[in-house]
Amino acid sequence: MFSSFRSRLTITYIVLIAVIIFVAGVFLSLIFKSYYFKSVNSNLLYEARLVAEMSRYYNGKSDVQEFFQQVCLRAARDTNTRVTIVDENGRVLGDSMYEPEKMGIHKNRPEFYQALHNGNGMETRYSETAGIRMLYVAVPFQQGEIKGAVRLARSLTQVEAFYHRV
Repeated sequence: MFSSFRSRLTITYIVLIAVIIFVAGVFLSLIFKSYYFKSVNSNLLYEARLVAEMSRYYNGKSDVQEFFQQVCLRAARDTNTRVTIVDENGRVLGDSMYEPEKMGIHKNRPEFYQALHNGNGMETRYSETAGIRMLYVAVPFQQGEIKGAVRLARSLTQVEAFYHRV
């Protein structure tokens, strides 16, 4: 009888410990995912502010779209993100992945709207242009008469792949 009681008690403790470890693992995993997502958001916001600062160097002598297209291409290379710059009317001035002339008006995109009206914009959504879920961060800029917003985007596939590797 003692042996049977001891066995049941041991099994009960093992199951209890396994459940506690499982719950703690799930909880820590969710905390890590939230922390990592906030960290990516914060880094994108910082990088977007740097690109917005780069946008302020337009001197009015060169073609507007050519200048902003070069800013997008360089910033995308340096940050490993997609970079888009729009004016206050939503017209795309530059994009690191697509031809700006072929892109539609972006003023109603949530992240641009937030950036132009509230200071910063953040959005997670499906990109019609790229065909995947993306994390977007946008910040406003003003250079002389040109007013607009800079948006950086990172594929959520990249973010989630890193999370699953860890």
